[in-house]
Amino acid sequence: MGEGIRLWDMRKLGKPVRQIIWDNSNMMSEEEKQYYTNPTINCVKFCPTAGTNDYAGADLILAGCRDEIRGLPAKAFNSRTGEIVHEFRCVQKSCLSVDVSRDGSMATLGDTMGIVHMENMNYVRKE
Repeated sequence: MGEGIRLWDMRKLGKPVRQIIWDNSNMMSEEEKQYYTNPTINCVKFCPTAGTNDYAGADLILAGCRDEIRGLPAKAFNSRTGEIVHEFRCVQKSCLSVDVSRDGSMATLGDTMGIVHMENMNYVRKE
């Protein structure tokens, strides 16, 4: 199956800078942990935000896949920690496309049902 999300520094291609696991293993049952593999990621986009109080200075990574275990095929991750910031519950079955506005204020996600979902990304810079 998939390797999850890997963030690379193009100047050092020996190994990824960060590896992000799709699902938080703390939320899985023991049976799920035994058989879990990362899904194959269909699409990824950086969301240029400065974060909220908890995510100051970190852009978000929006990613879509086919999530068989939890049925949450689109998520936003903190680019520095890899932690799940938001799960897009409106997307069903599989997320095939992700796009973000230039200022990072809106995300657009497309699923296999042929529906395009738009969500406001209300993350602001902490002063």
